[in-house]
Amino acid sequence: MFIQLVAVLIYLVKAADVFSTEFPKISLLAKLSAVFGSVSLLGVVLTPADVPALYSLHIFFANSVFNGALITLGIYSYLFYSKGLKNVTFALFICSIVILGYIIFLEIGPAPWKSIESLTLHATYQKISVLSLVATVWIMSKGTDLLQG
Repeated sequence: MFIQLVAVLIYLVKAADVFSTEFPKISLLAKLSAVFGSVSLLGVVLTPADVPALYSLHIFFANSVFNGALITLGIYSYLFYSKGLKNVTFALFICSIVILGYIIFLEIGPAPWKSIESLTLHATYQKISVLSLVATVWIMSKGTDLLQG
């Protein structure tokens, strides 16, 4: 997981470079939000939820991953839209809606410790959110290929 985390971080930082000439400040913001999200994901990995002393830290990092991802998606949506890649922008927008929905679910949904059904809902929505992020990185890579080609 650590290798994958580093690879995605490197890609997100390099992807921002594609836009840095035209949008230097926004590209820097994209890099910073990508680093924030990646450090948060590393925090999730290093603080298992099943260790009682680390549970609150794990939750903090887990929430930070998705909040950071939403910011990063928003920034990259703008950058790809500004370059005319509407299909990539649309994919990022859809993923943003999934992530925003998950963040809202975390705030107003049932607590995961209330029942096995609540825990299952949390785990399922989390996996859907993570898979949409993975798919989005793949779509973004195709978009940056188009911009560089």
